[in-house]
Amino acid sequence: MRAISEFQGEYRFLSNFYPCDITIVGVDYKSVEAAYQASKSCFISKRKEFSNLEPGAAKKLGRTIELHKYWDDVAKITQMELCLRAKFNIPGLRRRLISTSPLTLEEGNNWGDQFWGISRGKGRNVLGKLLMIIRDELILYEPQMLTPKEAADLTTFDDEIPF
Repeated sequence: MRAISEFQGEYRFLSNFYPCDITIVGVDYKSVEAAYQASKSCFISKRKEFSNLEPGAAKKLGRTIELHKYWDDVAKITQMELCLRAKFNIPGLRRRLISTSPLTLEEGNNWGDQFWGISRGKGRNVLGKLLMIIRDELILYEPQMLTPKEAADLTTFDDEIPF
């Protein structure tokens, strides 16, 4: 297998609908989908409406809200990346994402989304590309990440930087 071509089965955790508790701009969400849909609004009060929604309900509500005036492809991608980074900051999910290396990640779908994924063999696969970027950064930096105890222990070096 050279690619994970859909986020189902053992790879369901890659889906934005996968349950995970994340916080974005001080608001807690139950999934990346809810956080991403909320990010379409610039009003915190509106974003909070997504806080306890399941992914499907969040997606549905996200189609009805007024988009903030700067909502374009750059904003969409930036907000998605922010949400994904929060999700894969969760240690178990981080390890699972890393374990997909070196496979290509493709958000294959049958609902016609050719921006975030690939449908009928066509698409930009922006979600898959973001996941691979985050995965590659985690692989690069994971050995250098410090636990809170390790970070606290740095104070014992008398102002000398240990690297």
